[in-house]
Amino acid sequence: MLILKLKTYIFILITSIGYGQNTANINEYYSLFDKVVDQKNTGLNNGIVYKELFRTLQGNHQFSNPKFQLGSVNYDNQKYSNVLLKYDVYSDNLIVKLANEVGDDQIILVKSKIESFIIKGHYFIKSPFGFIALVYQNKSMKILKKHKKTHHEKIKRNNLYSVFKSQYKHILIYNNEYYILKNKKSIISIFPLLKKEIIEFYRNNKLTFKSNPDYFYTNLFKNINNNLK
Repeated sequence: MLILKLKTYIFILITSIGYGQNTANINEYYSLFDKVVDQKNTGLNNGIVYKELFRTLQGNHQFSNPKFQLGSVNYDNQKYSNVLLKYDVYSDNLIVKLANEVGDDQIILVKSKIESFIIKGHYFIKSPFGFIALVYQNKSMKILKKHKKTHHEKIKRNNLYSVFKSQYKHILIYNNEYYILKNKKSIISIFPLLKKEIIEFYRNNKLTFKSNPDYFYTNLFKNINNNLK
């Protein structure tokens, strides 16, 4: 509570003397505060210690790669910028790396306290499906991407290893309802009056659907949104 009050007071002081109101300056303010206070003394040091459970032979169970990445997180009603984060897709946990006197601590943040986070430019929010990446949004709809990892074990030279493979599914939020986008028919069932336009879009963008599904769905739902007006 003391840290939150101090953070709010410093923010008011900075903005009142013309520090600037844009997002870049606000993020710089949060980063400066966390450096001054020391991250291990902030609310981020609130969770359980993370330990690696898998000996990996192929793939990994994290988003993007196993290394910590600079990112930001909204946690327990506070924003923390330029922190080292790792999103464990397999367990759907967010891990933060905090420096201490003898090295560093790796902490699994409490899920219920995480509002959103950003890693490598990908924005994740909470949902009934767990943490999920925002692909596209407009005033009436959001396209989300749920990352998933499958796991099986393999014995090599009398040692047990883990093998992970990446999967994902796209989800639409429309009229406060969640729809899993399985195929063309699933989208037509949501927008039956636009059946012709949807079929035509699929026909003209087959290669994009296979090579870059995020881009495909972004343009598809821009098209749908325009036709709904």
